[in-house]
Amino acid sequence: MGTGFSQTLLRRPGFEAAVIEATGAGATFPRHTHDDFVIAANIEGAERIWLDGRWLEAAAGDVTAYDPGALQASQGMAGAGSRWRFVSLYAEPAFVAQALGLPAPPPLGAPVRRDPVLLRRFAELGRMIAGPDGTEDGAEDGRAEEIAVAILAATVGGGATARPAPPGDAVVRRAAAMLLDRLGNPPSLAAVAAEVGVSREHLVRRFGAVHGMPPMAWALQRRVARARTWLRRGMPPAEVAAMLGFADQAHLTRAFRQAMGTTPGRYRART
Repeated sequence: MGTGFSQTLLRRPGFEAAVIEATGAGATFPRHTHDDFVIAANIEGAERIWLDGRWLEAAAGDVTAYDPGALQASQGMAGAGSRWRFVSLYAEPAFVAQALGLPAPPPLGAPVRRDPVLLRRFAELGRMIAGPDGTEDGAEDGRAEEIAVAILAATVGGGATARPAPPGDAVVRRAAAMLLDRLGNPPSLAAVAAEVGVSREHLVRRFGAVHGMPPMAWALQRRVARARTWLRRGMPPAEVAAMLGFADQAHLTRAFRQAMGTTPGRYRART
């Protein structure tokens, strides 16, 4: 049996929440990053997580938490015919700071935790998202935000120490700036290496040491993040693909689905 994904999304100012289901063996989200805080609960099924160079496991009922920029991947541990179902909260750093009354949000606590209270909150959020009319009810808007803030209050901080800043590397900073400046017309690896004055191998090694992935993969993540922003504003997926230098809409869809578990068209439709 092949793997199938489905996602139901709720979007509010400052945060998004989603119910994501994967059926079949081998459901995988390859290595990627998010600009938001990402907190999720496994309602059914378990997963194996790769986070910043180490492997972890999250069972059914566990809550996972990732800081903005964390390099992550996950693979459902369900067998053929079974289901992996989880509810995710994506919160913008500015929303987290404002909601918690902090000048800046501290890092999240442990990446995997067992918390029955948090699990119940995620289950309620999931029912709101998946319900027939919950996402359209004005009263539900306020409740969704209440649940999101309660989840953040219970998760942010957690006694963790701040993630150390990446080591200073002028070559990597220049390469990243070039890639960000040209999201709509991505340069080749050879062009970036020539611009910063190092070999391609040297650039890949140094860039990976700072960002946890090679430069072209990192740039793809930034393009997907920009696509999310433009899709939220109602831009058609085909136009987003063209503006961000994808060969066609199918290439955008493939990259977007790997990171977000849904297609650009479905994501935009929830605006």
